[in-house]
Amino acid sequence: MAVKKVIRGGRRIEQERFIAFRSHYLFEASFATPGIEGAHEKGGVEGENGRFRRQWLTPVPNFESWEAANEYLLVCCIKDRDRRLDGRELTVGEAMAAEAKILRSLPGEHFELAQASWPRVDTKSRVRVRNNFYSVPASLVGRKVAVRLLPGSVEASWGGRVVARHDRLHLKNAESLVLDHYLDVLWDRPGAFPGSLPLYQARSRGDFPACYDEYWTKLKARLGERPGTRAMIEVLLLHRELPREVVVAAVIKALDMGAINPASIELLARGAMDGEPVQASLIEVGDLARYARALPDLAGYDALLGCGCGVAS
Repeated sequence: MAVKKVIRGGRRIEQERFIAFRSHYLFEASFATPGIEGAHEKGGVEGENGRFRRQWLTPVPNFESWEAANEYLLVCCIKDRDRRLDGRELTVGEAMAAEAKILRSLPGEHFELAQASWPRVDTKSRVRVRNNFYSVPASLVGRKVAVRLLPGSVEASWGGRVVARHDRLHLKNAESLVLDHYLDVLWDRPGAFPGSLPLYQARSRGDFPACYDEYWTKLKARLGERPGTRAMIEVLLLHRELPREVVVAAVIKALDMGAINPASIELLARGAMDGEPVQASLIEVGDLARYARALPDLAGYDALLGCGCGVAS
């Protein structure tokens, strides 16, 4: 937001960051009358927004990320440069090139858009930024971290290194929790893992896919509830060293092979990173059938135990 307070007429009390922004790029601010009373003061802008929306955003397109949306909008703007307004000799692109010659050059230094703060990490391993909460690694509880607040993201740093990145929340008192930030605590308290909010959010974001739930269920069936949950946490800790897609592929392969233990996941994942054939990393369970042998007959030994032979009186 550029304005802190609206005063009578066109006067405004501007936000400090906006004042710094326009001072950096050397332009003056001009404000229209708020509400419907001032709609006529910027009719050209409103009309152009409507035309662009009808031309390029109808029906409303879907995008997987902000980057994809921005790339699409850039392509639309480039196509719009060939448009010629009624009664004009120049196209939009030609008029833009002519206008660029009389504009000031951009400053050599980039303006830092992020708002900096140094909040203290609370007991739930979160920092509060603009009435919302964002998780950081649990090892930082009680410490102050450096936070950069951007229009679309929030970054937290400790010791000169970025330790957490989140999409910015725009509600109030909302939470963005990353499961990895809590794994060290959950290792000591595996009973809290199934019902934890970080796990719920990880599932919602697709960071804890269905194959992980299937593998976790098999681990618990084999090892027990708490040991099986700890084994699943071991698998999740591999994300700190290996790409997520590699670990997911290893879990899927391990399920196919019946290799239900964290060591198998690490072996498959590291083998994939080293370019080793997955088939050479583990033996397929079905291949072990050729080693099957009939159980020995112990009836003779049972007879010896029953007759008392060789037993000292």
